[in-house]
Amino acid sequence: MSVSSKENSIKVSISVPEPTASQEKRGPEPTSYFCGENGSNSNLSFTAASHHQHHHHHNLHSTISNVDYGAAETMLMEGEDLSGRKSPASSSIRRSREDVEAHGTGAADLTEKEPELEFDRGYAWVVLIAGTMINAFSWGASGAFGVFLATFLDTNKYPGATRMDFAFVGGLQFGLGLMVSPFVVQAIQKISFPIFIIAGSFVLAAGNIAASFATRIWHLYLTQGLLSGVGIGMVFVTANAAVPMWFVNRRGIAYGIFTCGAGLGSIIFSLSVQSLIDRVGLAWAQRYVGFMTFGFCILSGIFIKERRSVYKSRGANAYNFALLKRPDILLAIFWGIITMLCYGIVLYTMAPYAVSVGLTHHQGSVLSSVVSAGIVIGRPVMGHFADKIGSLNIALVTTLLSTVFILAWWIPSKSYGSLIALSFCLGSVVSSFSAGFPPICASLVDLEDLSAMMSMSWTVIGALNIFSTPVAIGLTTVNDTYLYSQIFTGLLFFVSSLILVVIRGIEFRMQEQESDEVTDQTVCSSKSCTEEGCTGLKETKPKSFIALMFKVAKV
Repeated sequence: MSVSSKENSIKVSISVPEPTASQEKRGPEPTSYFCGENGSNSNLSFTAASHHQHHHHHNLHSTISNVDYGAAETMLMEGEDLSGRKSPASSSIRRSREDVEAHGTGAADLTEKEPELEFDRGYAWVVLIAGTMINAFSWGASGAFGVFLATFLDTNKYPGATRMDFAFVGGLQFGLGLMVSPFVVQAIQKISFPIFIIAGSFVLAAGNIAASFATRIWHLYLTQGLLSGVGIGMVFVTANAAVPMWFVNRRGIAYGIFTCGAGLGSIIFSLSVQSLIDRVGLAWAQRYVGFMTFGFCILSGIFIKERRSVYKSRGANAYNFALLKRPDILLAIFWGIITMLCYGIVLYTMAPYAVSVGLTHHQGSVLSSVVSAGIVIGRPVMGHFADKIGSLNIALVTTLLSTVFILAWWIPSKSYGSLIALSFCLGSVVSSFSAGFPPICASLVDLEDLSAMMSMSWTVIGALNIFSTPVAIGLTTVNDTYLYSQIFTGLLFFVSSLILVVIRGIEFRMQEQESDEVTDQTVCSSKSCTEEGCTGLKETKPKSFIALMFKVAKV
């Protein structure tokens, strides 16, 4: 390795042995990078020589201690996969990492720790299948609460309990599964993934099984609400962190398969839980959910193997409150809050609504499962079209469709056949948050801030979505009609679409400024934007900004 200095820049050249015949497939091996000194920081800030211009959305300045190629590759890969855009520097750094692995050159020799592990093949698919099963038997199992809710409202098992009490139980389960995400992320940096999943499986199963012995409503709050919600977060977030470690070129497909697990599990549990309630009663149905989640989550967790070197290289902070000074980020989080609130209302109230219009409990459970079937189909389809037309665009289309389906279709629908068709169509678009939020976040912040934005978003969104089911139940009238709840949900979806339109305008304005090569005088650097709270936007005339909001282009 040779190092030369010129005008506050450092040129690092890495020499490696001649490649073997099997290694010639990788093509040329350019391993020269220019590194600018980062103030008083002793670390090196690497940027590919071919990537001179500053990009606000995907800033590829990655501070890497001890020439850690593993960290560089991980951060660049995440940027490419989440945003759907190729990173100019990623291929060069990826080849350099392959040199390190092949020849043992450099400080980050990953082959010493993980010589048998590969990306995109082999054991990666075992981890993906195991993660999908965990998703199905954690979030998927929570989808059956809509069936439980219909039974709770129709019985008097818990003396003194009100409709709002049962709604808050479901809200706790739903919200806590998201709220614990930042704490789980910090915990699994020190605890083995399989061990943490097994611990979460015990918590999740304990909540469901203990709920079967509940005789008072506060018992249900602690068990099916609190314990189950925390358990869901423990197993799901861990699996969600493990899957992307194993995929690079096929990470989009892998994550699409992984997210389908929740819908698949909801189909299974919605139908089986109602059948068990009819045959053996409510208590044994709750125990069934506990036993199933315990067995499948533990069995799947055994096969979850983390790439510890990759995970530790991220070094991301759980919170960065300076990001909240930016209006585009606040709008994105607000969009997530509204969309998840509406998603929870649709998922948990479809079965009670069916009963309120004269259908049977079994038909209500079928409707819940059809909503989940729509989710299974809709999420990968949305991911595919997001690559074609952009994440913001597909999110805007799905939120507008959700508005139309709810206001123009759900409100007048009373028959079983109409509700079946509605449930599938609504399920296919109503989960736009799960498919669209990570890419939208990646387009708004630099890669080093992505984890912090996601953690803060999950915490806020989870906390507020505790009230999703109570809001839906609270809006029902005395004679159990859901008209106000339906209007409220439809209008919220419309508001969320307006938020996306404004975010599109901000994004297009950013792109225009970058294409005009406006530098330090008009566009703030990512660091200054974060610290000072500016948006990086020049003053724009209202007419020009409105035109940008409705511009037809991929974003």
